[in-house]
Amino acid sequence: RLSRILVAFLAIFLIGTIIGSLQLIPTYVITKYSQRGAGFDYNQAQGWALGAKDLLNFTHLTSARGLDAYLYMGMVPLLFLFFSFLIRKNSWVSFFRWFFIIILAVAVKRSPIFWLIVHLPVYNFFQGAGRFMFVGIFAGAVLVSWGSDYLVDLFKTSAEKTFKLASMFFVAIAVLMIIAVLVRSSNKEIYAVAVAAVPLV
Repeated sequence: RLSRILVAFLAIFLIGTIIGSLQLIPTYVITKYSQRGAGFDYNQAQGWALGAKDLLNFTHLTSARGLDAYLYMGMVPLLFLFFSFLIRKNSWVSFFRWFFIIILAVAVKRSPIFWLIVHLPVYNFFQGAGRFMFVGIFAGAVLVSWGSDYLVDLFKTSAEKTFKLASMFFVAIAVLMIIAVLVRSSNKEIYAVAVAAVPLV
């Protein structure tokens, strides 16, 4: 079943590439005469990659418009995302789960996967490893929907287990937000939001 999902995904990618080539090919030709004509090396291309501190942005709001804004989905969606990783024997969930993990691995600093991507034709013109999280958050949003269904079903079968898992999750989030408060203390806006949110969690 997973092979069918991969075939379908590759077919979608191929069809989209064929349609997009009407614009991509002329753009590729023109780009050779731009300041990006020689492409970027690895260090230049990975600009705006995610560091360890940036991963804390999964847990709090931010006023920034760049990478900081890519990760925050909200506390409840983050809870559903957590529960989606408890789902077993579902090919669709497995596909999107690995998709999310791989994209996250691409977006972090010094990613060997991003190094490979940069050395592919066309992709050496791209800059910003963290921008891959646009796609990663899409996979995360799909997982959120399954996670919400799983949470409802789990609550019907064992409310006590659901409460324990949810409590563990929110304790972990509270700890991460306290860490974010300490790390982001120099950023007054994020600091204020995080301090206000910790008691709510």
